[in-house]
Amino acid sequence: MIRRNFGPIHGNRFVSITQVRVVSNAGLGQLDRRTRQLLEEPVVPTLLIMAIPNALVMFAQLSIGLIEVYFLARLGVDILAGVSLVFPVLSWIGALSQGAVGGGVVTAIARALGRGDRERAGKLGGARCRWP
Repeated sequence: MIRRNFGPIHGNRFVSITQVRVVSNAGLGQLDRRTRQLLEEPVVPTLLIMAIPNALVMFAQLSIGLIEVYFLARLGVDILAGVSLVFPVLSWIGALSQGAVGGGVVTAIARALGRGDRERAGKLGGARCRWP
């Protein structure tokens, strides 16, 4: 297997994109099952399988929003006008929590897992998670 160093900085020196080092396949045996699946399985089916939980959550959130609007509309136009004033603030809070804060936590967990520090990754996740 051939791996390329894509990082612009390695220590205090520049690392060329064309630098190549050969890594033996024997090192893959030390990786857990899910990591080996990401490295060895076909890309498109693996991504589709990984996307299913996210798609289900997005569908659930969309459904809840539509159901809420349906019931609020039955209460009257004044209620809908009140909700339309609050909705931009709620959308901003949701975007902030899902994008900025949530994305930061996810990247911190990914970096900890990349270093092999599973205990730190579990602490960042809010509980001691057992990563398979």
